[in-house]
Amino acid sequence: FISDLSDGAQVDLVAIMWMGRAEGPDSWTEAKELAFSQQNDRTAEYLVGTPPMPDHLKDGLAAIGRSCSEYEEDDV
Repeated sequence: FISDLSDGAQVDLVAIMWMGRAEGPDSWTEAKELAFSQQNDRTAEYLVGTPPMPDHLKDGLAAIGRSCSEYEEDDV
């Protein structure tokens, strides 16, 4: 599923995850720039290989003012 996303969507997903880490970037712009600079064809493996990924994504969404509850299961 992740590898089927556009490069831009994969960059956003990595940036959201990084925003949810305690030692992550301080701003959304910084997170996106960093994720873009490191984007490659192994993004899916990287994300799935990060054990706390679900928590980081949830916390990252909160850090940018969004919530998992905004999305319906059918949208995912």
